Amino acid sequence: MASTEQSTARVVEKAIAVLDCLADDQEELGVSELSRRLGFGKSTVHRLLATLVRHDLVWVNPRTRRYRLGFGVLRFSTALLQQFDIRGEALPFLRTLRDATGETASLVIRQDAERIHLEQVKGLHEVAFSLDVGSRVPLFVGAAGKALTAWLPDDELQDLIDRSGLLAYTSWSITNADDLRRELELTRSRGFAVGVSERFAHVVSAAAPVRDYQGVAIAALNIAGPETRLTVDRAVELGPAIATEADKLSEALGWRPRKHHDASNLAPGNQRVPPL
Repeated sequence: MASTEQSTARVVEKAIAVLDCLADDQEELGVSELSRRLGFGKSTVHRLLATLVRHDLVWVNPRTRRYRLGFGVLRFSTALLQQFDIRGEALPFLRTLRDATGETASLVIRQDAERIHLEQVKGLHEVAFSLDVGSRVPLFVGAAGKALTAWLPDDELQDLIDRSGLLAYTSWSITNADDLRRELELTRSRGFAVGVSERFAHVVSAAAPVRDYQGVAIAALNIAGPETRLTVDRAVELGPAIATEADKLSEALGWRPRKHHDASNLAPGNQRVPPL
């Protein structure tokens, strides 16, 4: 019985290897090429392909007899996306940030030119900053908005600026596109963003992007608190820890990091500070 189970497991592993090989190549592949790359016999590859074709996981070009992934693979990705609950996945990381910083930690997503607070874990202090879950906030204010937009293509960023405008919500809101671009450049350099009194006076925030499997920033992990406690210096100090938790959540979503954050630009002096 054990040998039968082991044999079945090996067949499954080989079938997965075929799918991985087809996924890694943008061109259709023939039996001989797959056999060479995988180190399997041609007859084994042919049998595996025949089974995968029957289940629509692989498609065979009737003219060339070469293979590529089939649309049946999409059933799994669609089911995964439907079943995946980013709020539930984010909660452990939010709790870690809250416990480490004492401040309210939140999960924020972008919806067109706004951002939505999707989930939060309230801070440990008696006086803590928080927003109702589901609250909408203008996109280009605060750290979370910068984390969500810093890696956008320039044309998409400009379109959002044109449509949303850069409005003054406090005396420290960013209302100039050049100033915003400098802040976004700093965010990319650091790997996290800091916001100071941009939407709510005397509130400081820090945030880092959460990426999907393609590396696209689909959300942000954010902490926020009163500037009497969460100073700019403190926010900059906590930034790498926020980025680390955001990266862990991103990895849970299928992202694989390619490089470490640049720690050379963490001096608080690089951050805009409100006048006294």
